[in-house]
Amino acid sequence: MDNKIKGLALVCVVSIIVLAFAVVVNPDAVQPSAPFETRVVTDLMGRDVVLPDHVDKVVVIGSIPVLNSIVTAMGAGDTIASKIPESYSSDKFAYQMVFAKGMENGTVVQQGSDVNIEEIKKIDPDVVFTLDKKQVDLMEKYDVTVFYLTWWDEPAVEMKKKTITKVGEVFGRPDQARTYNDYLDTKIRFIEDRIADVPYEQRPEVLMCNYKSLSSFSSAQWWIEKAGGRDVSRELKGSSTFDMEKLLAWDPDYIIVYDSMGYADIYDDIRLSGVKAVKDQNVYVIPAGMGPWLATAEQPLAMQWAAKLFYPDRFGDVDIEREMQWFYTTFYDYDLSDQEILEMLAGGKVVDPGTRGDPY
Repeated sequence: MDNKIKGLALVCVVSIIVLAFAVVVNPDAVQPSAPFETRVVTDLMGRDVVLPDHVDKVVVIGSIPVLNSIVTAMGAGDTIASKIPESYSSDKFAYQMVFAKGMENGTVVQQGSDVNIEEIKKIDPDVVFTLDKKQVDLMEKYDVTVFYLTWWDEPAVEMKKKTITKVGEVFGRPDQARTYNDYLDTKIRFIEDRIADVPYEQRPEVLMCNYKSLSSFSSAQWWIEKAGGRDVSRELKGSSTFDMEKLLAWDPDYIIVYDSMGYADIYDDIRLSGVKAVKDQNVYVIPAGMGPWLATAEQPLAMQWAAKLFYPDRFGDVDIEREMQWFYTTFYDYDLSDQEILEMLAGGKVVDPGTRGDPY
């Protein structure tokens, strides 16, 4: 029995010596792996969302071009693992792939309003962004980390700034978010100061619409108003349709259309020949980068572009092309060429001088 005890003791001593030697030679070999670093960020529904310390892979669902533009403006376009669906394949969205490089090898996870949960699970993103509360419920049902943002709620400017701040927090880029929000505030004040003496009732009436479907865009109302215009469709709730009789009754001073086809159709429609915007040649196509500027994170540019349309004498010194260069360099880390600037101002990736409303 004593020999067995002595033998066991010897084995233990040898084991301890071997283990000690291993620690000296390779300390990491026997160290437990570091715990997965996480943090909690509260989304705009008030939900506490557990996120990894570094968010490297995201998916966006719902308002895909808008969310992509926000994420990319915070310097995180390379983290987007979901690809823009074919329904957004027009020239108006071509710069999505230019600025958000992460989408090049991405996966389509949504067609129309149908979200493919299986594909999202395969991607295994750190977080899914959405502007739709119903999609929050859907993601929670399948145990997918989801973060709710808002881009449409009132007061518009404050809610957009909150969303930018939250996305900056998610990606650990608070300085980028502050820069964006400060830029927005600065440009709003700049425009307000220059038109402060213009009574509201004397400001030009404006319609932003898709002429093909005769529908307005509530997402454009805030920047039209901040640019010194009066949105004639403000009486409608949401992105609502209207009829020709309503358009004729509004008789807007300016019409901003979604695409160049709408531009051509308006001038070809004899019913509109008496509308002030048509008579005065004040029909324009909304510029487009990550998407039409009417709804994306490029709205600060839309506001300045519109102010110059409405008040050319007061904003003659505003160089929209220079503003675009600064904006896309600062927020999209991309230096625009002269050709790309022309394409955006024309309303998409392809320039057609015959169908653009160009005030410059």
